[in-house]
Amino acid sequence: MTEEQFSDFTESWPEAYLLVTGSGRIVRGNPVARRIFAETGDKPLEGRELQAEVLDSPDHLEKFLQVCRRSRQLIPGSLTLRTSNGGEENNAPFRAEGTLLEPPSDEGDEALLLIRLRSKVEADRRFQKLNLRIADLSREVVARREAEEKMRRLADQLTEADRRKDVFLATLAHELRNPLAPLRTGVEILQMKKDDPAIIDKMAQTMERQIKQLTVLVNDLLDVSRSTQNKIEIRPESVKLEEILHNAVEMCRPLIDECGHELVESFPPPSLEVWADPFRLTQVVSNLINNAAKYTPSGGRIELRAEQQGPEALIVVQDNGSGIPPEALENIFNMFEQLPQNKDRTTAGLGVGLTLVKALVELHGGTVSASSPGEDQGSAFEVRLPLQN
Repeated sequence: MTEEQFSDFTESWPEAYLLVTGSGRIVRGNPVARRIFAETGDKPLEGRELQAEVLDSPDHLEKFLQVCRRSRQLIPGSLTLRTSNGGEENNAPFRAEGTLLEPPSDEGDEALLLIRLRSKVEADRRFQKLNLRIADLSREVVARREAEEKMRRLADQLTEADRRKDVFLATLAHELRNPLAPLRTGVEILQMKKDDPAIIDKMAQTMERQIKQLTVLVNDLLDVSRSTQNKIEIRPESVKLEEILHNAVEMCRPLIDECGHELVESFPPPSLEVWADPFRLTQVVSNLINNAAKYTPSGGRIELRAEQQGPEALIVVQDNGSGIPPEALENIFNMFEQLPQNKDRTTAGLGVGLTLVKALVELHGGTVSASSPGEDQGSAFEVRLPLQN
């Protein structure tokens, strides 16, 4: 490379470049180098000895030049330059990279070296900026991935909610049709057997049971609708927990007997009182008992017990039925959530009973939880309510 080629190539480069002889005499510098070394008209850069411009020892500079004379590759090193800033001299560390451009000639001309100088301070500043930018980009990537994952989970939840809604509508149609069929049959029989008191009495009892079933279904739907809109009102008062449990058992007794279950009761003393709406709390307990009856094969065992634990009343409904898979426990109180129906189960439901239980318990300032060792190992539901102050 000639001096003219050096000027052409390095004139607009943003870093300092020097063309020096193998012994360290500066032959040419680009504009950035001339600015660093404070070139003036009476003190040109060309012809200066590099050793006079650096604060490093002669041995340090010579070792750097020596390895540069032997390689056509850029050799990394470091030089501390004596620079000028506004007339004031400064010591500035630079990263130096040198390479052999022209070897010594047979006529005795020295080797020519190309040296690039980059301020360590400026390089570190650029490196810090780069690191900051990389960190910003990393945060942006993480945030975008989190947003995408959130959107994916939301889409999955919406898909699952839509699936449960479809199952609910199908179940609702089935549950409404079940009592309607006996009612229609009963009306037809009554029309044909108008003069048979025994038949009329039997049909009246059957139709009454089906109407009660329809009433329960409709009331559950209305209550869930009210709970989702925060429109359920409770009228709490001081009530004996023992009476609540007795009333709930009385409501559930027909289903328990129909399924052939054994109900084991362990009630608290009459003195144990809670601050609750008697109707709504009875509804909570009866829903849990009915749920246990539905998911327990015929001839199963259901336990209902209650006791005081510190400042709370604990109500437990436990069964030896079909149990709850671990993956279903988390969503067991969700709207329209239903477990697979076991082969011995003769009654169905809309999948809103436990949702309603949770809403009513929380309105009373209590909590409800479910546990199960696994499928076919039974389950237990615990309700905790504050005692009467």
